Amino acid sequence: MSGGLVTQLAADDNSIVSMSGGEALFQISASVNGIIYLDGTGFAVDETPLVEGDKLSNYGALIENGDYDYYDGRITGTLADGTALDTQFRVYNAGQYAGTADIIIGTPPVPVCHYKLMYDLNNDCRADLADLALLSQVWLIDCSVDPGHAECIPLDIDGDGFNANLDCDDSNPNIYPDAEEIWYDGINQNCDDESDYDQDQDGFDSVSHGGTDCDDTNPTIYLGATEIANDGIDQDCDGFDLEVSSGGMVWSSIDEPGEFVGDMSKYEVTNAKYCQFLNDAFGSGDITVGLDDFVYGADGFNTGADFVGDVYYDLIGPGYTYSGATNGGAARISYDGGVFTVDDAGFEDHPVTYVSWYGATAYCNYYGYRLPTEWEWQAVADHTEADPYDYGCGTDIDSIIANYSDSTHPDGTAAVGDFGVYGYGLSDMAGNVWEWTSSVSGIYRIVRGGSWYNADYYCDVTHRSSYSPSGTAGTVGFRVCRDSAPIIPMTWVSIDDPGVDDDGDGTPDHEGFTGEMSKYETTNAQYCEFLNAALASGDAYVDGNYVKGSNGSNVGSDFVDETYCRLDGPGYTDNGATNGGAARINYSGGFFTVDNGFDNHPLTYVSWYGSTAFCNYYGYRLPTEWEWQAVADYDGTFTYGCGTSINNSIANYQGSTHPDGTTVVGSFGTHGYGMCDMAGNVWEWTSSFLDPTYDSRITCGGCWDFPFDYCTVSNWYYGYSDSTYNYLSFRVCR
Repeated sequence: MSGGLVTQLAADDNSIVSMSGGEALFQISASVNGIIYLDGTGFAVDETPLVEGDKLSNYGALIENGDYDYYDGRITGTLADGTALDTQFRVYNAGQYAGTADIIIGTPPVPVCHYKLMYDLNNDCRADLADLALLSQVWLIDCSVDPGHAECIPLDIDGDGFNANLDCDDSNPNIYPDAEEIWYDGINQNCDDESDYDQDQDGFDSVSHGGTDCDDTNPTIYLGATEIANDGIDQDCDGFDLEVSSGGMVWSSIDEPGEFVGDMSKYEVTNAKYCQFLNDAFGSGDITVGLDDFVYGADGFNTGADFVGDVYYDLIGPGYTYSGATNGGAARISYDGGVFTVDDAGFEDHPVTYVSWYGATAYCNYYGYRLPTEWEWQAVADHTEADPYDYGCGTDIDSIIANYSDSTHPDGTAAVGDFGVYGYGLSDMAGNVWEWTSSVSGIYRIVRGGSWYNADYYCDVTHRSSYSPSGTAGTVGFRVCRDSAPIIPMTWVSIDDPGVDDDGDGTPDHEGFTGEMSKYETTNAQYCEFLNAALASGDAYVDGNYVKGSNGSNVGSDFVDETYCRLDGPGYTDNGATNGGAARINYSGGFFTVDNGFDNHPLTYVSWYGSTAFCNYYGYRLPTEWEWQAVADYDGTFTYGCGTSINNSIANYQGSTHPDGTTVVGSFGTHGYGMCDMAGNVWEWTSSFLDPTYDSRITCGGCWDFPFDYCTVSNWYYGYSDSTYNYLSFRVCR
């Protein structure tokens, strides 16, 4: 006992005491959850040095004394004011008094007050006796425990105008409710508790920050969203837009120079699609059904090449019991009373089986497709040199991503696309069914890709097998391809033309045009898309070889029962063309399709009613005669829509001698405001009347079968609103 020890310091009853100086002590003790903080330097217990934060109970000897067990020891050191400390200590937190009582080296933590408490004189977030006298501190009100107490008044610590009960971080003035959110910084500035990596708030984080949203600025785009066909947008984030044409065929456009450039069907041809072909071909006399339940080729009136007398399809092809399947790969199309149907519900979207090479090729010939060569097939299946695939589903294979013998599906085949999308956006390039190619090996034809029946190594992109072209099996189907340029989308040109002052009096002699006009004449593909949409919405119907207007659900005005277009419009053999300007849109099985290779040609055999109905459906309009001329003559200096002069290299008119009459829109270059084919290719409907009595309308621009002088910007022709022609189409404006 040294230093004139005169005082005892005790902390109990949940009190907190801080000791940094004063008289020397003969004893310090803590009990009943009380805490003493010793502030100073050089502290040691029994010569063991202590550091900031050490608790003396960890160094004292446990003294068991009945109901009063405690830790005992002696501490030396120097308090913050220089007072020497050489003192006995006791900590009562053992036995039945075990609790949080302790003596701690250091200063008590400074509380951060988020509330203003009346009578909190020492700003420690409590109103207690310590605020009146520094005696034993008895807690009366603790706002950290009871923030709703009437005495707890929230503060705005960071001065951002939001008190602590509303502000999710009251230490940062840039964070408060409705603050401007800074995306992708990991901080929730606006206190909405939503993900900082989901800018469009569609519930999916951005792919650049570990999520599945490929466009985090658009709430309609995310993994699994509903895909809209042919709009150039990948809504479901699978890497590809859904392209639908030709009877619902889904295409993937591929550009791999030297190996394959064109479109390949995303899926293997299904039972439903092959069933449609059989009905179409039966109706056109291109197939027959034998008494042996085989479908054979015949020479009908479809222009596609036939294989007369060769087997196309086996109607009673049996299934296999193998690899977990019962009746696996069986033929699913039946024939009765002149009609083919997919007779097993649920198999419409399974790949067709029991189809021969002749039957697969005949399908292609009928619709203007073709089978890929085996090397084209491999070029697509193995993806790119920069990202080479060993299988059509990637660098590895398992039963989750491909249907082969380990997959054990009860029907053998699975619905096309069930195993995902890979590489160029195709499905089932590994497994499901072998796929016919056009390649020959002796008297056989090559198949690729493996099937549900085969082991994984048969699905390797380099593996090849072969079958007789007339053979059929429950493991063999096909997919198709086409040599097609990408479909040209609606493209707009912004124009501000005040009109032309021909006589120099300061007033335009005909109106100008301010707005947007389509760069190209409306194509077969664009009008085909309209017909399918209008048919589905009840705004059009098919009447023999004509499509007519109906009052459907689309809000655009309809022309009920008026002719919109003619489906069998004949072409002319003239001016170097054979079947020039013929109608190129067909209707079969509930779908409109375009003849192969004519997607991007301008539409023909469309009436003024059909042109205006297209505009009304999509919110466009036809230009007036003078608006059309204002754009065609550019700044008033153009004699033709292609410039001050005309020749067959810059416009398609009589003398151009193109074999189909019409040519792909834009083939003759861009002129004036950035427009194409304002001279030649096809005449274009305007909204202007020639004679309301006879319901005739003015047309402009000339066409492939008229002389050059009809292509002047001031020339005009006419057509009757309900009539269709092989040289007349339209472009739109808005």
